Amino acid sequence: MFICDKCEKVSAERQTPTRVVVERREKVYPYRAKANKLPGGIFKDDPGGKGWEIVREVLMCLFCAKQHEQPA
Repeated sequence: MFICDKCEKVSAERQTPTRVVVERREKVYPYRAKANKLPGGIFKDDPGGKGWEIVREVLMCLFCAKQHEQPA
């Protein structure tokens, strides 16, 4: 059992919560030389790049999670 972060109702017994990302930020990963070790003692460079990091996520019941997915 859990309390939904959106509707604040207590869930039914054995109902699993759905994690919903509500805030994220863009992240730039730098180039790293010889960062990954492969079998045979060979090292490979990590090229870096852009990606996203989760800043905040909440637990929602299935009903609220489905409503959250729909565009406003």
